[in-house]
Amino acid sequence: MPILPAELAALLSVSTVLESIERQVLEVLAEDFEIRVVASREVLIRQGSRDESLYLVLSGEFSVTATGRAGSEQHLTSLGPGRSFGGWSLLTGTTASAEAVRCTGCVSVSLARCA
Repeated sequence: MPILPAELAALLSVSTVLESIERQVLEVLAEDFEIRVVASREVLIRQGSRDESLYLVLSGEFSVTATGRAGSEQHLTSLGPGRSFGGWSLLTGTTASAEAVRCTGCVSVSLARCA
């Protein structure tokens, strides 16, 4: 069952990156978001890749890690509902400085750069 733009706008409004945007604007913006259920341990953004999407966590928790120069992986943070990631690459077109990996049952939405 697809989610209605008004329902998605309500979910988006709790995001720290979108909380100041008016509800009517969020409803229009919601039409461009893609809802995605993320598989266990699926990597959404790979360090060094050029992923031009903004991801918002609707449920679950993502682990953000980075591999250092010596090759060791470091846990940077965990992101739960209302948090976002990937926005810097969307805005600047630069490569990702970390990886976002699903830890627990997650649903996210993404907004990609327009071609």
